[in-house]
Amino acid sequence: MKKLSYYLSVALLATTVVLSSCKKSDDDPTPDNLTADVSLTMNQTNGTGSHNENLTVKNTQGSAVIEVTAITTTSVDMKRLYIYKSQDGETRTSIGLDGFKQDGNDNYYYEIPNDSKNNFTLKRSVNVSSNTTRETDVYYFYFTDASDFNVLSPGGDLLLGPGSITLIYDVDLSTSKTAQKLYNICSSSFPSAYNLQTLAGVSATADGTTGFITVGDGADFAQQTGIANCGTFNGWVGQNSTTFVKAGSGFDYSNATRNSAEAEFEEGTASGTVTGVAQGDIYIANVRGAGNYAVIRITAVNNTPSDNNNDSYEFEVKK
Repeated sequence: MKKLSYYLSVALLATTVVLSSCKKSDDDPTPDNLTADVSLTMNQTNGTGSHNENLTVKNTQGSAVIEVTAITTTSVDMKRLYIYKSQDGETRTSIGLDGFKQDGNDNYYYEIPNDSKNNFTLKRSVNVSSNTTRETDVYYFYFTDASDFNVLSPGGDLLLGPGSITLIYDVDLSTSKTAQKLYNICSSSFPSAYNLQTLAGVSATADGTTGFITVGDGADFAQQTGIANCGTFNGWVGQNSTTFVKAGSGFDYSNATRNSAEAEFEEGTASGTVTGVAQGDIYIANVRGAGNYAVIRITAVNNTPSDNNNDSYEFEVKK
């Protein structure tokens, strides 16, 4: 009797474990229950078979959910979806997501159910790179009825596509300095030039006899260049091919990113000479012409008419 009670208890425990496991599996979200961050529709009948959608992502977010819908006429039956990915314009490579299989050439595909062969939607989570230099990931979608699709030579096997979803990477300008200064070249105070790569002042001096200005190594802008004019204080001059654009009043310095800085720079007319600087002005710098951007916000203009040689700009900067 005790043995019978023991076996019944073990059986009941095993049943409980199985039921609990089944319940957990049923409660887990499936990929298609995710909320899409970007959706692409490819429709054979309206010319959007090669349509593209963009999604801006941050390199800190980890993942994004992409969704693709393909619609064909009833005479064109889709059987497989192949997805290829290109990083920063490099060669497209086959990728396998949840539920994908591999064909005879080791390329990944998703088998489209018979009841979805003319109207199919797939939603999946994809990785977002943490690499701060990454600019784009492009996902290409190929719909085919072939058993071994060749993306390099699709021919008649390609029924619809390639449509694409482009992840556009953005990075916060998180390296910053406050309470920076740029002094008049004729001032005895330091500095009169500045390095936007290290966010530090650079020495610049004017010869007391000739007035010839010598700017130290690594400067991206100096208060004056050439022969010093000690009676004036108006702006600065770019160094090492660094140019500037004054940002519009709507530019958000506090939340500036690589992409927002680049877009603002492209909206304006770049110049190596900046004049008319006022408190509250924001300038976008294309540092050394390399497409790396720094943002400067003027916090004070110290202009003393009785002693122009000790004038200065106070600013904060981020890159």
